[in-house]
Amino acid sequence: MGRFSFGLSVVVALAGCLPDTHFETGDPDGGAPADAAPPSDTSTADAAPGDLGPADLGGDCVRAEDCPAAPGPFCRAGDAITTTATCASGRCGYAEATETCASGCTAGTCDVACTPETWSIVDVPGVEAHFNADAEHVVDAAGGDHLVYILEGSVHYLHRPLGGGWIDEAVAEPEGGFIFDDPALAIDAAGEAHIVYETYDGNVVYLGPDGSGRSAHVFGNGSSPAVAVLASGQVHVLYGSVGGMHHAIQDPGTGDWTDTRVLRTTDALTTGLSAEGVQVHVLPDQRLAIVFEDYREDGIGVGFWDGAAWTYDAAYDRRVRPGSYRSALDADGDIHVCFAPDDSASTALFHVEAAGAAGWQTATVAERNIRGGPCALAVSPSGDIHIAYRVDVGRTVDWATYAPGDIGFHGETLEANNGFPFGAHADAAGRVRLLYQSADDTFRVAERRDCD
Repeated sequence: MGRFSFGLSVVVALAGCLPDTHFETGDPDGGAPADAAPPSDTSTADAAPGDLGPADLGGDCVRAEDCPAAPGPFCRAGDAITTTATCASGRCGYAEATETCASGCTAGTCDVACTPETWSIVDVPGVEAHFNADAEHVVDAAGGDHLVYILEGSVHYLHRPLGGGWIDEAVAEPEGGFIFDDPALAIDAAGEAHIVYETYDGNVVYLGPDGSGRSAHVFGNGSSPAVAVLASGQVHVLYGSVGGMHHAIQDPGTGDWTDTRVLRTTDALTTGLSAEGVQVHVLPDQRLAIVFEDYREDGIGVGFWDGAAWTYDAAYDRRVRPGSYRSALDADGDIHVCFAPDDSASTALFHVEAAGAAGWQTATVAERNIRGGPCALAVSPSGDIHIAYRVDVGRTVDWATYAPGDIGFHGETLEANNGFPFGAHADAAGRVRLLYQSADDTFRVAERRDCD
């Protein structure tokens, strides 16, 4: 709650009973009074959170210091209220000082007014990032940053708690060749990282917590892996292979894996589905949603796993430039995708939303030369859409935002030199965050607070 200047209104509430201040004096010289009037009930029906009510202070007093602490501060019906213990007529009570909450009152607490901020851009200290490195960035439920990337053939895991220092770990070293492609990660409810990557010889590897550190599981030949962890602790790895996509599930109790090929190019129902560039999300109801490049349909494929079987929505029927797209979920579980189309007639960046039965909805983010790297996408709980992308002409990193009710996206430049965005995040307080690679081979974090 913010600071308040009191004195707009003051109400005194006394604990227990309030004796009538008029007494019949049985002794003109000041003897004991006659029968006092019955106590009046000073409790109120609209007690706010933290308002214990007058009767709950209790106790006789000579001074206010003799009384227990008064409840509060809190707010009620849009008013910010603080309280001060009082002693009146020998009983403990409290005084209320009231001022209107500047931004409304929610569940007994004054809402914090949103103050827009300019961008704060800082380097991740002591960490080298080779230009155009593969990387994936996620933010955990507590606001901590997690990044997996490739550096000189090794898989690195870079992370920090919210407001804390960065820790950079080399979690897998090359053996006989370079570990080179497509790292991805997911963070479980305990804040542990689950990492997947592709090795130099074409295997997919999962690296996860085992109680004392991290242990690896090697799947067969594959590419473009993705990983997700359900609230139950069940781990899911999806990756491409010759003929389609594999879905591997780890039993959280035994640690055993089952690995099933779920999309096959020879199946009549799923003819032509490809697992290149697969991305996976956990929906609010703990189903899985995947987004992938559907080459036969020349577009974006979407699939859902309900715990037993996969179903697929109609693909978005425009060819996607390989490696250009990213996906995210909104608060309703709808899927959003940013991408650059793979055709010579367009150099624009687009945003599409797969809204179930409503079909795909399309919007143009920027009519600019968008080539050479992926976009980064986040959708805030309020529905604001944030997209970072690389512009080939000038090689800038740009940021575009769309809020419900806006006419189109609004853009600005964050980084004037070569750079590649890796991951964007937006929270309920209006704060947005982007982790990207700059021209001088460093990772940078850009943050600010937006207001609707």
